[in-house]
Amino acid sequence: MTPTRAVFLFLGTAVVVLAANSHTADIFVPGGEPTIQAGITAPAQAGVTVIDTFDQGWYRDNGVHFTELENYLVGNSVPDDPFEYHNFFVFDLTTIDTEIVSLTLSAFNPASGTTTPDPSETWMLWDFTSDIADLIGGTAGVAGWVDLGSGTRYGSREVLSTETDVLIDVDLNAAAVADANAATGLWAIGGSITTLDGDPFSEEFIFGSTGPLLARLTITFAQPGACCLPNFSCQDLTESECAAAGGLFFGEGTECTTTDCPVDCNAFPCGNNDNKVLLCHVPPGNPGNELTLCISPKAVAAHLENHEGDHCGSCDDGGLAFGLTFTRPASVDIETCPTDFNGDGSVGILDLLMLLVAWGTDPGGPPFFDGDRTDVSLTLGLRLTDRLSTEGKYSRNDVNLPAGDFVAELGSIRVDYALSPKMTLRTLIQYNSLTDQWSTSVRFN
Repeated sequence: MTPTRAVFLFLGTAVVVLAANSHTADIFVPGGEPTIQAGITAPAQAGVTVIDTFDQGWYRDNGVHFTELENYLVGNSVPDDPFEYHNFFVFDLTTIDTEIVSLTLSAFNPASGTTTPDPSETWMLWDFTSDIADLIGGTAGVAGWVDLGSGTRYGSREVLSTETDVLIDVDLNAAAVADANAATGLWAIGGSITTLDGDPFSEEFIFGSTGPLLARLTITFAQPGACCLPNFSCQDLTESECAAAGGLFFGEGTECTTTDCPVDCNAFPCGNNDNKVLLCHVPPGNPGNELTLCISPKAVAAHLENHEGDHCGSCDDGGLAFGLTFTRPASVDIETCPTDFNGDGSVGILDLLMLLVAWGTDPGGPPFFDGDRTDVSLTLGLRLTDRLSTEGKYSRNDVNLPAGDFVAELGSIRVDYALSPKMTLRTLIQYNSLTDQWSTSVRFN
């Protein structure tokens, strides 16, 4: 390929372009099907597309632009041409209807494209907020030249003086990606050299002799993945779409067909005061040793995100939660709370009754602490659907005290229905043998 050096002669208002040689082969034609420069291949992968420029060119600092030229020179040109050039690239994003996550601008720098006394020059890319129609039509003027080299930075690249006959790639920043996503048609990028020595008569430029050579934009799109929505359903969405819907994103490329959406763990309460939740934990590397945990709701997100296979509820596939405990302590000294005489984790009517029964002649306090207690508790839970669960509990306390013996029995049935991840309807029916009373409650939270 033979490079071209163009010389501009100004005769009044006429412009004559003299070219010693011309590019005759292996070029990209802007706006048409790309013909790849020798030795250069465009990427071909899922979620990536490459588009060539709709228009490209330069503006001088006097506001001049020749619409028939596609050269994208930037910097100071020949000694007898004391102008600073800013270049531009316009892309048509009309057909882009998928979220963009990254952009790379690539411009070919031919063998004779760089002249500089320095080891390198910094090429800075900018947004363009003026009228793109004026930019393309050559009427943007000095204001257009200024706009091409100022404003919001899109990225930069240190271009070595030896980087010729290659593509110069610049990864654009988040501001560029946001503006490209907001664009509904033509979108322009400006460029300037920010390391010029200040002498307009020195040769200090990049992308000389480019003509209609390659300039293109590589666009990477957000890929959909499985998104579990608040209503427990799954949809294939991008990460931002999933976040906007309040869902849990499982990663690009994941599919709903192979993803189990966790239901709201609040539908599976546990603990003495139902202030914790059931979660099935699958140990990494040992899936056969799964374990049902009763954990704080604050720990649920970390389990679901960091441990594949963890899910709300018990580990039994049928949704059946079952627990049986039997204890016969040597003493009933409750270390966590001295007034929790029956050891159920809370202080209530049962503790008061036990205190009244045990109160005697010991001036140091109730002789309850010298007695024994035998506890039996049974819990049977059934998860009928992802939303509906029920649980039955029975506990019996046999207390032997110096002041007398008594038996306390408590039975309850609870039904929970999860209307949404944040709304649960709970019904509780309970029987207390000490008071011989049935009680019921309905709670909506």
